[in-house]
Amino acid sequence: MASSFDLPIENESLNAIIQVFAPGKNEEYERVLGEEGVLLTVDPAPMHLFELKSLVYDSPRKHTLPSSEREGFSLLTTKNIQFTLAFDAPEQALALIKMTPFYWKLPKDSIDQMCRSLTQVTADFHLQVWKKTA
Repeated sequence: MASSFDLPIENESLNAIIQVFAPGKNEEYERVLGEEGVLLTVDPAPMHLFELKSLVYDSPRKHTLPSSEREGFSLLTTKNIQFTLAFDAPEQALALIKMTPFYWKLPKDSIDQMCRSLTQVTADFHLQVWKKTA
């Protein structure tokens, strides 16, 4: 079965890979990337969806940034991108909540209350660009 841990891709056949909010296996990325291949990773930065987490947890924690070391790769650049999403209606907040595990784990009445309370949320992303090392 294919996954980011067992890619159904030929050896050294790609120039670039994008990994967004997902686990993966360095050895697989190395295997499928060509000699000059790059890997772009996107992970949640510290404040990502913090307002939502504050409605779920009594003591919400900020996300921890990923390591700046990756076996088989050298780090070319890092950038954080942060912006605020404002919600004009509870349906917009619900659309966001549906993209999170909270939608499947929380009771409906809790989700309904969050949708009424959540007027904005911080989107905070940590991007890293890696180059394959021989």
